[in-house]
Amino acid sequence: MEDKPYGNIFEHGLDKVYKHTINWRNKSYYYDGCKKCDYLDVCQTGCRMDAFAATGKMNGKDPLFKGLKYITKPYKLIKDDEVITKIKNGAKLFVPERIRWRDEKSFYLLNIRWANTIEISVETANKLIKFQNNKTYFDINDFGLGKEKELANLIYKDALVSNEIKIKLKNKGVSVDPSKLPEYKL
Repeated sequence: MEDKPYGNIFEHGLDKVYKHTINWRNKSYYYDGCKKCDYLDVCQTGCRMDAFAATGKMNGKDPLFKGLKYITKPYKLIKDDEVITKIKNGAKLFVPERIRWRDEKSFYLLNIRWANTIEISVETANKLIKFQNNKTYFDINDFGLGKEKELANLIYKDALVSNEIKIKLKNKGVSVDPSKLPEYKL
């Protein structure tokens, strides 16, 4: 990351170099002023390199930090009861070919397109990968009763599609990972 060297993957391999980046994933770079915020997993305390440039510390305050009091309208997931009802009633779902996966051992990263990547459980990933590889449609009975909300969130993220469920999506940029919001944790 910019000013921080972690090694040359051609000399040491990706696995070894990746291990040197552990502080980016273990929360030791998180700014203390953010640690009690419900949105911590969404923003991850802002840009760590900007904080480093401004404060000289990787866990310093991002210069654009305003604080929780400036979140005047909490981020909410789309909740459409009609989508949930259609899923419960057996709407057929499909995993598009463009969906890519990365196994992180205790979870999977699901890449929707561009840099739009979200975390999902190993159990969910294994099911979806199977459906994708087989190029088969599935419904709630194939996936698991009680998982309607999880499937709906994957539809809202455009990770799953259905001819029976029509929603308007803005395919621009990166959006929030539903699993990071306070109301929906993995």
